[in-house]
Amino acid sequence: MSNVQPLTNEINQTTEKRETKTKKERVFDFSAFKTRHIAVHLSYVGIGYCGFASSTLNEANLTNYQKLQNDNTIEYYLFQSLFKTKLINSKEDCKYSRCGRTDKDVSGFGQVIDLWVRSSLKTDIIDYTQHDGDYDYCRMINSTLPVDIRCLGWCGVPDDFNSRFSCLSRTYHYYFDPSGYDVEAMKQAAQYFVGEHDFTNFCKKDPAVDHCNRKVLSFEIEPVTHLSRFVVKGTAFLWHQVRYMVGALFLVGSGTDPKTIKDLLDVNNFTKPDFFKYAPAYPLVLFKCEYKEVDFVCDSSNVKLLGDLVDSYKELEIKCLMRKQLVEMALTQKMGEGKVVKDQMELMKKKKSELKPKKITKND
Repeated sequence: MSNVQPLTNEINQTTEKRETKTKKERVFDFSAFKTRHIAVHLSYVGIGYCGFASSTLNEANLTNYQKLQNDNTIEYYLFQSLFKTKLINSKEDCKYSRCGRTDKDVSGFGQVIDLWVRSSLKTDIIDYTQHDGDYDYCRMINSTLPVDIRCLGWCGVPDDFNSRFSCLSRTYHYYFDPSGYDVEAMKQAAQYFVGEHDFTNFCKKDPAVDHCNRKVLSFEIEPVTHLSRFVVKGTAFLWHQVRYMVGALFLVGSGTDPKTIKDLLDVNNFTKPDFFKYAPAYPLVLFKCEYKEVDFVCDSSNVKLLGDLVDSYKELEIKCLMRKQLVEMALTQKMGEGKVVKDQMELMKKKKSELKPKKITKND
């Protein structure tokens, strides 16, 4: 029995040496691969996430996903996937950039990023238009992402491409229930936003931004089944700008004079009133980022990707139906002293907030 413990220790030491040797042998040699510049089309349902941009990426020499701090952002999970799949060696080397920063609970169906990743191509100079023969980047990235964050496509891009500064326009969708709103008045008021204006009264002040002039290319309201959506297209947007514009249109839809929008765009004579609030985040979607000559592709993973999206949609559809039936059941219950509440279904058409018309005061 006295020899059992020393023998066990010897076996453990031998095992540890083998594991250490194995780990050393598994060090990934990035120098054996070429790299190429690609753009990636990302989609994500942002509800429940703390925005797109991660504060943990400020450290330029990040080389391992284990060094990332989980701040529950889209970028955290994205870089976790990029490190795990060995597509990048470090945050600094990949020269990462993003088209836009979406806030907490805001979704993005057309978000675009660009970065340098390893390639399976062996040619000395990689033609950025070549896709055949290289990795299935969508499959690799999606393999370690949460199901509500998906890579929909990728493409090679020139060296000087930048997903932020090369973007020609950005389109946002904002979904809402039109019941109880004067939609025609809202459509009229929305046209005051079109053009180049100082949007100081329609944003949250960002110390890093030196001016608030932005150009809105179009602003429409469209029906979507029994709901509606705002469709706003512009070259760039300020912090909370879309949500402030939508909040103002909700006021107009509740009885405020449409010309109030025109007044608030006159920043020399009118300031943002205290009652003026921006709209909630969850119905907002960065729907499209437009570029010149960018054609995204998705390889063999496309069939599985579509299957995942359909399954996710069916699950949400079932949950929505369950909630609807729960509401219908609750509305049929007796209230008070046995009195049946009549026309309770009208409550489902009532506005979510009581936005009262207010008077906009002119600066002295």
